[in-house]
Amino acid sequence: MDIRSLRYFANVAQSGSFTQAARNLHIAQPALSQHIRRLEEEIGEPLLVRHPRGVKPTASGQVLLEHARRIVLDIEYALAQVRQTATEAVGTVHVGMPESLGMRIAAPLLQRTRERFPKVFLSFHEAGLSNLPEMVEDGVIDLAVVYTPAVNIESRTRLVVPVSMFAVGCAGSFPPAKRKRRGNEEPSIDLEECLALPLVLGPRGQWHRDHLQNLALKRGLAINLIGEADSLALMLQAARTGSAYTILTSTTADVALREGGLSGARIRGGTADRPLYVYQSLNKPASRAVLEVRALIFHELEQLAKPSDPAP
Repeated sequence: MDIRSLRYFANVAQSGSFTQAARNLHIAQPALSQHIRRLEEEIGEPLLVRHPRGVKPTASGQVLLEHARRIVLDIEYALAQVRQTATEAVGTVHVGMPESLGMRIAAPLLQRTRERFPKVFLSFHEAGLSNLPEMVEDGVIDLAVVYTPAVNIESRTRLVVPVSMFAVGCAGSFPPAKRKRRGNEEPSIDLEECLALPLVLGPRGQWHRDHLQNLALKRGLAINLIGEADSLALMLQAARTGSAYTILTSTTADVALREGGLSGARIRGGTADRPLYVYQSLNKPASRAVLEVRALIFHELEQLAKPSDPAP
């Protein structure tokens, strides 16, 4: 098995078509088919199955695809480092991410990029979660970090970040617990008590909204929902003025609760593993600047696996 075969296979599986993959790779279709056939013979399992609209991965093909994507990207990154050791990373890198995630990692990502690669210019983009992966595929942005996988777009790397849920209200809503021997106990709240608060939440389809609804359903609880907002700023303003409470993940609460005018309490039993997806096109050659920024993004996402406790 060689890297070229894996790259060819990933491209066919991603595009869903031998014809389109052959165009992307600038290779004759018979030669491409031969590479895939040899790969299947080596593995001993069919990797692709034909259907009226093209091809799609088999169960075995899907397993290999998850590894092939990461292997191809890692090899490209390694080669870029070897070939460009004497060349500085230069240029603009366009990065897309949702506002809630940008609150946590955009500033440290900008700082690390400036310190290590002063000739790299970061351009951040916010768009709908479903639009960001397509913007990568269309070449509008170089990298995207989102919370949900995109349908029919396979150029992604999946990571898992454990997150807690926090109830957030105006300052003083959740005062710190009494001092104990080892310091102040972190404010916390039961799920039932939290869901009884007058809440403004994001719309259905957002991960933490769906997660809360699933928890409520499992425990036979009702959510006292008094409003919805697709803007994090609006939800925070409602909480800050005392008009309502909202619920944030620890990823966002870690930053929001340090801005003042707010207090929060960890929801007992609200911790869950949240997937994150980093998108980078397999069809577009990545510059060294893109690869270096991608590595820094992975570093920042790994830090989310050990989130600091938000200030009460």
